[in-house]
Order: sequence, then structure tokens, then C-alpha cells
Amino acid sequence: MSSGSRVLSIAGLSVVAVSAAVFGQGVPVTLQWFETSWQTMEDRTADAFIAGYGQVWTPPPGKAEGGTSNVGYAVFDRFDLGSPSSPTRYGTRASFEAVVAEQDKAAIGTFIDLILNHNGFSSKDTSGFEASGDYPGFVVSGGPEGYGDFHAPGASCDSSPTTCWISNLADIGQEFSNVYIRHPVSLGEPQNIPAGTLYDQPDPNNLQFYSDNDLPANGIGIHPFNTSDPMAGDPTAENATGLLLRHCRWLTEIVGVDGFRIDACKHTPDWFWRDYFDRHVWLRGKPDLSGTPTTPLSFGESILGNPEIAAFVCKGTTGNCNTSGGVTGNRDALDFQLYYAIRNMLDQNGFGNWSSVVNASFDGYFDGDANDGDFGVTFVENHDTGQPLPSPGLLAYAYLLTRTGLPIVYYQAGEFGSVSFPRSSRSDPLGADDDYLTTLVDIHNEYGRGNYVERWIDGDVLLYERNNACLVGLNDRRDNGYDQRTVQTSFAAGTRLKELTGNATDAAVDPNGDIWDVVTVDGSSQATIRVPRNRNVNGDWHGRGYAVYGPVNPDGDLYVTPVASTIPADSPSEPSGTRRLTPIDVINADQFEVRLETVDADAADPSEDDLAMLRIDMGTDINGNGYIDSLDPAFVGYGYEQFLTESVSLESGGVDIGGVQKGLYRQIIDATALSEGRHYLSTIAFRSRPAGTPPIFETWRKVILIDRIAPTMTLADPPPGTPITSSMYQIAVRSPDRTATRVHLFLDQQPGTDVVALAEAGQGLATQTDRDTFARTFTGLNEGHHRLDVVAYEPTRSEPGVTTITGILVQINGFDGLGDMNNDNRTNNRDILAFVQMAGAGNQFNPAGDMNGSGLVDQDDVPLFADRMFGAGLPQGPGHEATASGGSQMSTGQSFFWLQEEAASSRLGSITNPDVQVVAGRSVPLHLWFNTATAPLGFDGISFDVRLRSDDGGAAQASISIDEPPGRWYGPTAGTTRTDTGGQGIDDANAFDLSNTDTLPDNPNRFATLSVTGVTPGTVKVFLCVGGLGITDNGDGAVVWLGFNNGQTTPESTNIGGSVFGLCSSVAEATIHVSAPVPGDFDFDTDVD
Repeated sequence: MSSGSRVLSIAGLSVVAVSAAVFGQGVPVTLQWFETSWQTMEDRTADAFIAGYGQVWTPPPGKAEGGTSNVGYAVFDRFDLGSPSSPTRYGTRASFEAVVAEQDKAAIGTFIDLILNHNGFSSKDTSGFEASGDYPGFVVSGGPEGYGDFHAPGASCDSSPTTCWISNLADIGQEFSNVYIRHPVSLGEPQNIPAGTLYDQPDPNNLQFYSDNDLPANGIGIHPFNTSDPMAGDPTAENATGLLLRHCRWLTEIVGVDGFRIDACKHTPDWFWRDYFDRHVWLRGKPDLSGTPTTPLSFGESILGNPEIAAFVCKGTTGNCNTSGGVTGNRDALDFQLYYAIRNMLDQNGFGNWSSVVNASFDGYFDGDANDGDFGVTFVENHDTGQPLPSPGLLAYAYLLTRTGLPIVYYQAGEFGSVSFPRSSRSDPLGADDDYLTTLVDIHNEYGRGNYVERWIDGDVLLYERNNACLVGLNDRRDNGYDQRTVQTSFAAGTRLKELTGNATDAAVDPNGDIWDVVTVDGSSQATIRVPRNRNVNGDWHGRGYAVYGPVNPDGDLYVTPVASTIPADSPSEPSGTRRLTPIDVINADQFEVRLETVDADAADPSEDDLAMLRIDMGTDINGNGYIDSLDPAFVGYGYEQFLTESVSLESGGVDIGGVQKGLYRQIIDATALSEGRHYLSTIAFRSRPAGTPPIFETWRKVILIDRIAPTMTLADPPPGTPITSSMYQIAVRSPDRTATRVHLFLDQQPGTDVVALAEAGQGLATQTDRDTFARTFTGLNEGHHRLDVVAYEPTRSEPGVTTITGILVQINGFDGLGDMNNDNRTNNRDILAFVQMAGAGNQFNPAGDMNGSGLVDQDDVPLFADRMFGAGLPQGPGHEATASGGSQMSTGQSFFWLQEEAASSRLGSITNPDVQVVAGRSVPLHLWFNTATAPLGFDGISFDVRLRSDDGGAAQASISIDEPPGRWYGPTAGTTRTDTGGQGIDDANAFDLSNTDTLPDNPNRFATLSVTGVTPGTVKVFLCVGGLGITDNGDGAVVWLGFNNGQTTPESTNIGGSVFGLCSSVAEATIHVSAPVPGDFDFDTDVD
């Protein structure tokens, strides 16, 4: 088969736009899936995948008025998708996002019911509603009609469809210009929407609902949301229309939905869709596999006929479009015209006429061809209409699923009990009870391409061909038997056509074998088929008056090895609406093999499979060649990969397997490249066909679960970097791959504790608070870094995963407790012994001692503990101190150098020269003080210098910094760090000058700090000198006291006036004893702790 034969040749395909998740499926089948929880929908995505659905239409996910009793159409808060404490009817935001993520993996697009026309039933006339804050983001009073953002009630929906309250629901005035910041962030913002007692109050978390104006705008000036930092949004004042459009972008860009069914579109002005909606969703969908942006598909609900419905449609540039700026639309509509035609025909009790149906679709409005599939989303039942009665409903589905167009299958799962709305449905759309519908879905996927060609029509029987793909026969008669027709086809003479629905071999439909299982096209390319009526020849009702014939597609079996175990389907005793039908193979090896063996499906048919491909999830490089092999969205193999391990088609002769010739396709897959959790495997094998004919293929699907490693957990609350500020807190953890089903939490266990044994004993059980979140409340929390041991179980393995999360900071009243080993709310020398003992052991834990948040108190914590003791480490709480034994080097009041005017009026008393121990590599601060007896006198200028001298080889570094007054000290070498190991002479820094106008605020005043750092062990003496710039005082008689001998009360030098420089103290102002580091000396006092 030539490669060209595998390219879709359906007319109008270029405008039958779909979501990015389902490119390559041609026109996917949409499952309208209502009345089920998000958790069930996520689990049963496996069933939707196996059934072959390409899109799922869900009910509105936002918070509805009336809480969980409301289906979602009475909108209360569009941006609230539910929380653990206040879920929607279907669950929480996390559980809905899990559905979107799971369906994405299964290559199923998620479409939501989007309500932009109205809110709920309440208004300003509802008692207490406005005071509470009414509908979040909206106002209900004021405005053009007195009802805020809403039209006044009372208009007729017949004469004023865009202003009336349909079903008494508050109609939004999209044209109104009430401008507010509708999701307020900050208090005091004058444009904030009026706050109520419960809603519309400023909240910093509202930033996530805004786009980020710092990110580049698209070509029409619209900025995107920041997906990597949602809190980077920029609040913007807007009217109600602005909020609605922002909501649409948020759903696609942040939540990840793939498209919309638009509720009540005719009740919203057409300009809203043309000039605003299309522009705000343009290229906002998920990118395709090549990274190209896509525009989400939407389809509106309107029962209007032609041409009115055309006002609500824009596909590409066709329809009611605004193409300025290069914008194109992807907006279709539900085909109510075709629905009514089908329903009316079936209402005729078998005496209807197919001619009333075949040209009824509004698809024909734009180009005159009602059957080319360019426009129209087709259905025969939904939540509003119910099943078209009287039945046969399967006949209607057989028509929808084999003709052109984008078909919908309705499924009301009934999980929440019996309800009158949404209306009930068949029970088999996912394969429960029977496979009639899922077989039709398969035929649509594997044969539903090629132009629609009508081959026969009369009052009872309709035959049409999907050109060179399949021949469809439909019969609405309700009496016994079948009808035979001979029609022209485009199939080559001699082509064998197999009946594909199974009706020809089903005794309920054909007890006597009258319906042929295979027919052969004659020499004139004609075929004769028999189409069953809706009762068999014995008069038994079956309701399956249809037959579909096509060239047989490949047959065979799909294997995955090795499989460690299989999660079985749910028990048949489970309700059908919640029962998962699909078994799931579990793989725990690092690699596995996908193996497809094809067999001869029809010995009399010469054509076999000539190509097979495989895909996991939406499409990824699983054969290891570095790229995805098929990136053509028009190819049915879009996202699929070649079998590279082995690929031998049956058409080429195959291989001998157990004495039978088979096609063999094998691929070894690296499981380590796949995430933990479920994955969706599809394989397709193509029938060899003449070039230019539509591809026909068979699909095999499996759901597998990768379970190579035990479940790991992450911290959900408190958020990373955020301290806990109370002694009682609910700590929450998250399962990133959503595989954990039971979790135990243990706080501050000692390293080596068998937390699994504790969990097995039932201790520490956490509560599942959300789809992927588990929490447990802890009390009596002390300050410090806590550690959390998490034991997580998943159903596919007996042994749990253990995750240790460390560094969870508790900081109460500003005190973090680090270093406070005795819990006396002070970090001081009384904590040293306990810390040293624990750090020395190296295998223990204490929140106060875990300085670095590693979950262990060990040698790595020692430097931080020392810094805390010296006041140089982590922040202290109010009223806490950092002191150390040894005293002199940490005393803030030690004075050793005074500069003073009028010495006679001030006596300093006895001053002890500092004698300091310091470990090499550590520093000690020494403080310089200035004393004035009379203000506002000051020096005109002064410089001073430091000299370090050692007689035994010791060495140190000294640096000077000025404390006060700020900004007054300057000089060419200010702050210079120097090393002095001895010798004569003055270092002459010439560092600092004090302006004549300065006065000091305190007396005495600390104005400089000398930091001395030990370099080489030995004794280093510190001398202070008048610097090279000298002292200038303009004759005021400055007195400089350069130092005191031990116990002295008289300075060495007094009354130094004029331009004096180069004078040093004769006695050392301080003696620094530099010692080498001592192992075990944690407080750096030179002894072992």
C-alpha cells in the first residue's frame, strides 16, 4: 500500500476542526458524559479510551447556586471548581484537573458545558444576597437597568431573546459597562468591586485568575496567563464581558480544557461571539505535537433554523466571523435541524421517509451540501431532549456514526440517583450490557472517511457509501424480516465486503442466516445487500435495522510483556454507571515489549495488513529514534510510531508462529521514560489498499499501569518556604502521580524508626482531603525544623513507599527556636551541651537542633549553631539573645579606645584591656567609642589607624567599619582590610574624617567597629594610632585618650592639639590569642565541648 493511501481524503476535513488531543482521528466521536463524579470519570477514562471516544463533553464544572443539588447551569461562581470543604456536584478542582490530565493522556479532548449567558436564580430582590457579596465577580444593583451586570427580569424570550431570563436565570448584560476589578487582590483599591460579607473580598490568591501583562501579548494584544507562576497575574478593571472572556482563557490556559459546548448561545448577542469570544480563544488551545498553537473547538446550543443559526457559527473564515488581525474561528453549532428530522421520522412508527432526513442538516446552509461534514455537531439525544422516542434509537446512532459530521453519543451515568434532569440515556455507551454502540463507534473510527455518496433512498431504506470505505444500509420498518437492495458502489469488482456491525451473525437479528455476512462486488461494481428490519423474521423486536459492509480490516492479537499483575475490571455487582469495565495490566520492569501478531482475517481476500504503528498516550517517542514518527494531523496515524524492534507485515509474507503465518510487529519500550501511573496504548494495522483510497485499519487498545517504584509524596501544606505559625496545624501531602490511596503521617520520628511498622499497626492514618491530597492535624508543635515521615500505599504493590520531608519550619511569634535545645525560648550557652551531644552522635533528630533542616542533627549543623550563638546566623525571635561562654570577645560594652574633648570633666573609670581568644578563621569584633563632654563641639578632622604586632609569628587581619554617624565618614581607604604580622611603622590608612558640623546623638557613642580575624596561631597585639591625616580641631583643645594600661584611670597621652599625626598608644589596646581549630570545639572557646 502506498503511503498516499493512508492520508485522509474526506471532503472538507480542513474545516472540521477538533481539539489538539484528537488530531489524526479524523472526526472523533464525542461522549456527552453526565451525572458522574470526576473521580469516577477519571477512573473510567480507561473505558472511554477502549470504546474509542475522542472527546468528552462534561457538565459545567463551576460552583452552581444550590450547591451539589444543582447540575451546574445555575451558575454561582465560574472560577470556583470546588474545594474539599465545598465541592461541586462532581467534586473538586483537583479532581476535575485530574480528569483533564487523564483524558489528555488517553488522547481524549475534554469539553465543558460553558455558560456565558446567565448566572443563577438570585438577584438583588433575593433577601440578603447582595449583602453577602452576591455572585462573585458580579454586581446585582445599579447599572443601566438597576440590576447591576444583569438585565432586568420580565423580557419575553420570543421577542427579546438576548435580554430575557431563560428558566428564570439572571441574564447577563454583556453590553453593560460596569467597570471593576472583579477579583480584587488588595484592600483600598478604588476600582475594587463592592465587597460583601462573604464574597468579593480582596484576596491575594485572586492573582491566579488574571493573565500576566509582563508576558508578551499575541498579535491582537491579549496577554497569556503565566502557567509557571500563576500568582504573577495583573488585576485589571473590566466589565462583565471582560470577566467572561478571562474565564474562557483561564479554562483553556490554566485548567487545560480542550473546548466548549456553549449553552444558550442564541440568548447572547452575536457580536459577543464574533468580536470578542473568537478573539480571546484564538490559538489558546493546547499545542499540537509539533508545538503549533491550536484554537479550541466550541459548538453552540441553539434551536434556531437556517439562516438564523449561521449567526452563531464561524469556522475558519466562513460564517459570522471577524477576521481582523488574522483571527480565524473554530465555532460550530449543535445540529438541531438534523435532530428534529430524525426524531420526526422515528415518530412515524416505521412509516417515515428518509428523504426528510438526508438533507436536513444545517451543514448545507453554507455550500448547499448537507452531507460533506463541514458544519454541524450531530446528536440524537442529550440531557435536554432525551432519547428520540419511540425507538429504535440504535438506528439513529447508526446513521450519525456512519455519516459525515461530528457525532455525539449521550451517556447519563446515574451515579447520583434518579433525577428528571439531566434526562436518562442508554446504558451501553461505554460497553456495559452490550457492545452495540461501541461497535458503531469503532466503525466510525476505522471506516468513517471518504465522501458521502447516496446510493439508494425510498420510504423505508436508505443506502449510502462512504466513498470506497464502507456501504451503509438503514431500515426504519418495524415489521418482520429484511429488505434487499442492489446499488452501485465505488469498490473494485471482486471486492469482498464484510458486514461489520455483527448483525448478520447475531441470531437475535438474523435467526435464519438471511443477512449475508460477506457480499462480493460484481463486475459492474454493484453490490447486493440485505438490510434487516427492526423485527426479525420471527417477529421478535431487536431495534437494529441497519447493516454496514466494508473491506475486512486486519485481525490479530496485541500482547504486552512482562505483566506483573492485572487490576481486574470492577465487579458486575457494581452499578453500571460507576463500574470500570477495563482490566489494567501492571508493569514494574524497566522495559517491556509491545507485540502485535496479525492473522489472515479472510482467506478469500487477498489483501492483508501492510503496516502497523503504535502510540502511547497522546504521542511520544517510544521507539527511541529521537522524534515522533508521524506529525501530520491529517494522517490517521498522527502521533503514532513505527515498530522498530521488528516489523514484518502479513502482506509481505509474515513469519511462521506456531505453524501459522502471521504479521509480527514488536517494539521494546523503555519504561523508565514513562511516568508512574496509567498509560494508554494504541496499535493500528492498515489493510493494504490501492493508492488514493481511504485508509482502513484495525485498532487494538490496552490500558497499562507503570509501577516501577513505590509511591513518593510531596508537601502540599504548608507551601514550601512558608513557616507554620501556630502550635496546631493540619499538614497535608500530595501524591504527584495520583497513585497513592492510603497514607500515614508521622512527625519528628527519630532516624531509623520503622515507620512502616507503625503504619501497619494503624498509627498515623491521614485523611484523604482531595483527589491527590492527604492530611493529618498535629498539635503541640514547637519551634524549629520538623521532619515528616510519609508512608504511602497504592493498590498495585504490597510494600509502601516512604518519603521523608524535612525542614518544615515552625516559627511562633517570630521565634524559630533553632538552637533552643532546652525549649526555654532562648538560644544561649545552656543549649550547648545538649546540641554537642546530639551532633556528636550524628544519628538523632531534634527540631531545635536541626539547624539546616536536613532531618538529622549532625556535624553539618555545627557551623550554623555556632553562628546562632554568635548572633551571625539565622534570625532570632524578639527578646532572645546569642551569647557564648568566655565572655570578653562577645561583650558589647567593652571599651578600649576613647576620643574625648575636655578630659577633666569626664572620668572613665577602670577599663580592662580586652584579652581575646579566637580560632584561626574566626573573627572577633572590638568597638571604638567617642565621648564628648560638651555639645555641639566636634573634631574638624580626625584619622586613625590600626597596627597589629606579633612577637611569636602570630598573624591576624583587621578591618574597620563605621557605625555612626551614618554617611559622615569617608576616605580613600575606608573599610580597607589589612594584614599586619609585626615590624615597625604606621599602617597609615588615612581612612576616616569627621566633619566639624557633626554632633553625636549619644554620649558616649560607639562610632566604629574593628573586626579582627585570626590567621596564624600566636599572639597578636592591637595598637591604635592617630592616622596620617592627623587631628584638626581649630584650637579647641582636643583631647585624645589613646589607651589605658590595665587598671589605669589616666590616659597615656592628653591634650594633643593642632595637626598631630603618627602617635600610637604605647600599650596594646587588645591582645588577640589566635589558636588552631580544636576538634570537638563547637563553641570556639578553644576547648573540647
